[in-house]
Amino acid sequence: MPGALTRTLRTLLLFIYTDRLVAGDGIGVKDVFQLMTLAKGLFLAENDGVCCMRRLHALCEKYVYDAVEPSNVGEILSEAKKIGSKRLQKRVFVALANMQPLHDLDFNKRLIAALEHDQELLALAMSAAAGNNQLLIEEALPDYSLNSSIPPPNLLGDLESMLHTAREADGKPVKETGCIDCRLMAEGESEQELAAHRFMLVARSEYYKGVLLTSLAEAKSGEIRTSLKPEPSVGSMKALLKYLYTGTQHTEGVMTAFDWLDFLALLDGPGGKNYLLLPDQECIRLRSLTLHCLQSQLAPGDAWTLLRKAIVRQNEAAKSIAIRSVLKDCSLEKCRNAGSFEAWRGALPDTDWWTPELEADLFREFVKWSWEHILAFSSDRV
Repeated sequence: MPGALTRTLRTLLLFIYTDRLVAGDGIGVKDVFQLMTLAKGLFLAENDGVCCMRRLHALCEKYVYDAVEPSNVGEILSEAKKIGSKRLQKRVFVALANMQPLHDLDFNKRLIAALEHDQELLALAMSAAAGNNQLLIEEALPDYSLNSSIPPPNLLGDLESMLHTAREADGKPVKETGCIDCRLMAEGESEQELAAHRFMLVARSEYYKGVLLTSLAEAKSGEIRTSLKPEPSVGSMKALLKYLYTGTQHTEGVMTAFDWLDFLALLDGPGGKNYLLLPDQECIRLRSLTLHCLQSQLAPGDAWTLLRKAIVRQNEAAKSIAIRSVLKDCSLEKCRNAGSFEAWRGALPDTDWWTPELEADLFREFVKWSWEHILAFSSDRV
């Protein structure tokens, strides 16, 4: 495959993945014109409001226009005429009229050399270079400095569509799901499985990249199991996939404080150690947003259960939120002995992840918290 075509196709693929024109690695003006031709051949119908190839074509036009200078204007005009882009030609003429380089001998030599086989185009370019643009502006031309001249990006919509495709494949055998080649699985009574695209997980998380691009069993089967105890909720796993696909927080349906705690556990692992190996600043940002959502969704009656789960998850930030919520209803009478404490905090959860030993530790620690809280409250009142 010729080098120029390889560069063009690589740039096209980068655009498809990023919705941006990434010009680099030897990409020149001629390569961008080739990309424009390719994009134009992939246009959807005129009445289609969302066409990523029209966006690519407009981005290419802007790139070429931004690259216009006296040394390459002849080449650009020639290529623009070859692909039939009259709009770009006229925009370049206006740029020439603003530069007025006609008195530059080197400019004249290069322009004549580039356009000597097209006398009409050469004459128009010479006229524009002299500052004459009155005959050139016959229609409104795009202002490439304004975003409105370029169709808006639709990358988020495309990613949401991919995520929807994955959700439709939940619970189906991998062989029946086409390009869906991965599963997030929770080990527990529910045995829940959520479908995903392997390449998306690899691109978004260094942890998943290490798991899915190695000789580990997960790489072969595409099944990534989480052994978190207690088992994470379906809502938290869907929220994680929504973030990995779209970079946005979960907004559909109702996410409880427990769902957000499970989301934190999937993100950070025990102890809040950035389990997914996201970029540090992104992990800090996401953790902060999640804790805010957890706190806003925490109902007073759920504080004790959340506290126990936060202790098991080893998440100190969530634990602090739960403690503060519990202490709002704290009094010396409720913490004077184990019996009154038990009546206050309710029945022990019937689960395998919380034991009487953990509850005894919680009681001892909570007596200390409550005394500190009561003393601080009394001091403030004095």
